[in-house]
Amino acid sequence: RQEVAMLAQFIHLADYMVVESLLLRVVTQSDSLYQDLQKPSKKSGLFNITLSMERDTICFAPELTDLTGHVSAMLDAMVSCVHSVPRLLYMAAFKPHFEDKAKVVGPHLGDMIRSSTIFKMICSKIDNVIRTDFGATVDYGKFAEQYFPIYNYADEFNKQLFAEQDHIANSRSIKREMLKLRGWGADLDRMKLSNVIGIFGVDSKTLRNFLIDRKNVVLEDMKSVLHTAAKESCEQVLSDFQARIKLLARKPTNLKDFAAYVESKSEIGEDIKNLMQASSTVDEMYKLLSSFDVKIPSAEQVKLDDLHTIHGQFTESIDTAQQDVSVKIGQMAQALKGEISKLDQELMEIMTELVSNECTNPKAECSQVLEMLDDVQLQIERISDKADTYTHYQKLFNMSAHEYTNLTSTKELFEEKFELWNSMRQWEDLTVGPVGWASQVWSTIKPEDMEREVQSQFKTAQKIYKKREDDVALRFKDDALKWKGYMPSLVALGNEALKVRHWEQIFAKLGRPYDKEMTLDNLVQWDIFSIKEYCEEISGVASGEYALELQLEKIETAWRDMVFTLNSYRDSKDVFILAGLDEVFVQLEDNQAALQTML
Repeated sequence: RQEVAMLAQFIHLADYMVVESLLLRVVTQSDSLYQDLQKPSKKSGLFNITLSMERDTICFAPELTDLTGHVSAMLDAMVSCVHSVPRLLYMAAFKPHFEDKAKVVGPHLGDMIRSSTIFKMICSKIDNVIRTDFGATVDYGKFAEQYFPIYNYADEFNKQLFAEQDHIANSRSIKREMLKLRGWGADLDRMKLSNVIGIFGVDSKTLRNFLIDRKNVVLEDMKSVLHTAAKESCEQVLSDFQARIKLLARKPTNLKDFAAYVESKSEIGEDIKNLMQASSTVDEMYKLLSSFDVKIPSAEQVKLDDLHTIHGQFTESIDTAQQDVSVKIGQMAQALKGEISKLDQELMEIMTELVSNECTNPKAECSQVLEMLDDVQLQIERISDKADTYTHYQKLFNMSAHEYTNLTSTKELFEEKFELWNSMRQWEDLTVGPVGWASQVWSTIKPEDMEREVQSQFKTAQKIYKKREDDVALRFKDDALKWKGYMPSLVALGNEALKVRHWEQIFAKLGRPYDKEMTLDNLVQWDIFSIKEYCEEISGVASGEYALELQLEKIETAWRDMVFTLNSYRDSKDVFILAGLDEVFVQLEDNQAALQTML
């Protein structure tokens, strides 16, 4: 019985022994892991880390947080595993040996392990190893920063923009870029594929393969674009050579075609360097493609061979063209001199026409003369264009430029004639034209504006007459002078103070009834200027009367608008007297003085 009574304590003891054994097992295994971390494999490490790259950043997979989290989870899983081992204390077969079967309690193994000082110290050491070695791995990974330019170049490369550039002009820079990519390929081939840093085996092979793929994509795009550009450039340069050979093969027979031929030959001569450079660039493009193992189709190779062959044909065509020009240039120079002589003769005829016929007839109609001058202007412009063309021909033929003095003289004479007759037409339109002053109702005309215009036109007429004192200029000046003489009378008749009674006095002097719808032409026909002194006298009287009327109206308005002040007379309610009469008497005296002056 005594032994049976001690059985419950024995079960407790056995359970404690199991718990202690499991706790020691966990601590031992954790320490064993720590020891393994202290002495990792020098060939592969304990954990694998793969390097990758983003723009200006080296990436590590897995990251530090993933690693520490994974190891922590593994240790926690080990604790949970031993904690789940069946306990003797809780087995159903042993429950009858305990007095309080419902309150059998033993130590919590999981909490014991997690709170164990030794276990926590080992976990801390494991975490420290991981963090230290990961930091060393990050430092090691900085070697990959030298490959940032490869990543960034591939990231920024735009195939469309590369295709749109001028590949002939930029051939050297394109070659440099492609060779740079090839050099980067060699650099990547030398990249170390793996290394062991502490507990980590670092894989950089994946990064290398990634960069090689990106570099190859860019290089293939470049080769594709360059191949297309080389083909198109070859065809274009070959076509340019053929077109110039065709131009040089012409045999011009007249002056115009010969000059165009010489000009084309000169332009081709200046363009030889560019053509040869373009051809050389096409060769370089194909050589570059071949160095990158790009296969050239046979049809393209034929075009390239044609481009090489055509150089000799082009040189031969230039030599032949130079010989043809040397043979014919003397003959064409004589023909050019003959054409220039014809222009000088035409100009002499035009000048003769400008100093004779209708241009010098003072009785000619302005419209007819101006029509003739328009034709002359077209002739001068045609001759001027030809003169410019012939001067260009002389430059092409290495001849001294002809001085077209007759052309200059003809233009100056034409400008004089045109200025005279055009000014006369404007003057006639202004004075006697369909809508000129003469046809307008007199009451609608402003004589002041008319006088300013007459003064301006008279100055123009005088200036023209001083340049060329001929009968036509004299006609213009005399007519302007005549109107200038009219203006004093017309200004007087334009006086706004003239009333109907004044006009009736003027027309009575003319012996005609007054007509308010009269025009300026009517006044001229009725010889209004024969009584100019009388008109000016009446105008002066009208101005005086108008001034008096304004003064009287002012006096009348002042009295009509005057305000009188009334005050009650001795407190009376219905009897008033004027007050404040000082201003009234002052105004009365001023008006009396003014009226006395009028009388």
